[in-house]
Amino acid sequence: MSKLRSEPDVGHTISPYQAFVLMYQSMYGVGILSLPRDVGKFTGNDLLWVIVLSGLTVWGIVMLNTWLSQRYPGMTIMTYAPRILGNDKREWVGKVLTFPILAGLATFWIMGMSISTRVFGEVVVTGVLVQTPIEAVILVFLIASAIAGGSHPTNMAKFNEFMFPFTLIPILLLVIALVQRGELANLFPMGEANWPLILRGVVSATYSFAGYKILLIFSGYYAKPYKSYQSHSTAMLSVTFIYWFACLTSLSVFGKDEINNILYPVWESIKVVYLKELFFERMESAILAIWLIAVFCSISNLLMSLVQALMDAFHLHEKWRRWLSFSIVPIVYFIAMIPQNIKVVGVYASRLGIFALMLALSIPAILLPVSLIRKKKGESPSETTAS
Repeated sequence: MSKLRSEPDVGHTISPYQAFVLMYQSMYGVGILSLPRDVGKFTGNDLLWVIVLSGLTVWGIVMLNTWLSQRYPGMTIMTYAPRILGNDKREWVGKVLTFPILAGLATFWIMGMSISTRVFGEVVVTGVLVQTPIEAVILVFLIASAIAGGSHPTNMAKFNEFMFPFTLIPILLLVIALVQRGELANLFPMGEANWPLILRGVVSATYSFAGYKILLIFSGYYAKPYKSYQSHSTAMLSVTFIYWFACLTSLSVFGKDEINNILYPVWESIKVVYLKELFFERMESAILAIWLIAVFCSISNLLMSLVQALMDAFHLHEKWRRWLSFSIVPIVYFIAMIPQNIKVVGVYASRLGIFALMLALSIPAILLPVSLIRKKKGESPSETTAS
């Protein structure tokens, strides 16, 4: 039986830096490749400040979810939601009322993994492994993710921490692309999009940030919950800046009209980088390998979050962790192969972004007021007194 953690176990906790890395890695994934096109088709040159507006919107939602999780240190949403919604005499009531939350999160995580895997598979077979069936690429990728996703949350945090530096390399190449091929004239004029289109752009961009809901699970293992605001805010700021800079580079290199005709503008921006002096003339294969790490971490984090949510909800023993992880793979694979082409995948991604936004808003909107009114709160570990 799984136990509620009112006190973090030494050696089995997540540090504030690891919390930052987990949030960063879960958001920074395959969505960045097409982000300039997905937002630019609505907002044109205004996509630069629309990305910032979208980041601020998501940051506000993250802070609400952080506040909720911080009230119950050492507990995941599947362990504190029944406490909020139920009572001591009828514990089953809280568990029943928590089921829609589990269903919503499971739906998002499964769909998110499916879409991200399919998009990355399309990129691989289009740009590098042109003779390899996409089914094989996706299946191998999911099996590897299941191995990682079947790990304990603290082990997953260490894995993300190790991989984090590699994901920063594409940023350097975006800087080089901006310097080599960027044109300032391509960034103007601004202010042409109307507010309905700006709103659609903001909503479209939120899908690229959607991995932040892992905090509802990983926060139960934070060694210093009182520092989660700083960790999550720093992750949001970092990812927002990277997305903004990726859009800036793509827009300056291609312009707003051409960007709408390119499937993966960020990918194409890096392909124009020329480093003959360093014996590298084509960088896309190396960058694809780096993005493989980023997407792999993102999907593994989502998978581990789903596994942990199921274990907490049904009080499963630790031995079931790996089995649950692999049992989810066929579901994700089947859904990933449903769309007939990448255009349909984009439609699904847009709808998932709207669903993710509604889900992320509804969870704290329901649980926070009930928790405050009923004066429900978890037992604070000793570290929280240091705040």
